Amino acid sequence: MVWMYFWSHRSKPFQSILLCLCRAAGAVNNCKRNQCKIPFIHLGNLDWRGNCYYFSDYLIRIFGYGEDTAKQTDSEPAEQVGVVSQPDEYEEVVYSSLSGTVIPLSEVPDPVFSSGAMGEGIAIEPADNKLHGPFDGTAVMVAPTKHAIGLRSNNGVEVLVHIGLDTVKLEGKPFDLTVKEGDKFHQDEVLIEFNKEWIEKQGLKTVTPVIITNTQSFQEIISENTKKLLSNQKLITVVK
Repeated sequence: MVWMYFWSHRSKPFQSILLCLCRAAGAVNNCKRNQCKIPFIHLGNLDWRGNCYYFSDYLIRIFGYGEDTAKQTDSEPAEQVGVVSQPDEYEEVVYSSLSGTVIPLSEVPDPVFSSGAMGEGIAIEPADNKLHGPFDGTAVMVAPTKHAIGLRSNNGVEVLVHIGLDTVKLEGKPFDLTVKEGDKFHQDEVLIEFNKEWIEKQGLKTVTPVIITNTQSFQEIISENTKKLLSNQKLITVVK
């Protein structure tokens, strides 16, 4: 079973992604025949397991397969590497990793992002070819195909940045990473350089979702009300 594969090979800071997807998938049961906007789901006799299989397929599309995913087993205690103890209430700013045009997450033409199943966030249509660190933190997940990266701030905010849509199929060709899993980085440090023009020539969109994957840990996720921005400008405020 695909979802069991991901659960047994889960990356520690992103365990919640699969759970969130499975919970969100349950809502698909409310769809009426021929009215569900999410493709490839047979709408008769749906159950939560079938929905999990569907969303797990989307996880494969996002992250691909790889033997280098985290090797944590259920018997191992989860670690929160590099997370600084914080007061009960605090705010943290997630700065923009890209320069470009801001797009509401709900308008991203891929339901795995636009549905909010992976968490709240925003999307950016990049204006250049560099992705920067949105805060001081650690790279905790790097997709084998280099198109997606999971970041954790020193205060525990977990962010997934996914460059383009369906770019997993490019097998890493237009992406050049400057960090690997476990590396620490600073705010505004270049983490990935990518060939935006080449991606577009392959017929793929470069719109880049920026997702707070541990949304459930915060009281509010506040996105800036702006149309265009430069990298290292304020993008999202999380309130705990």
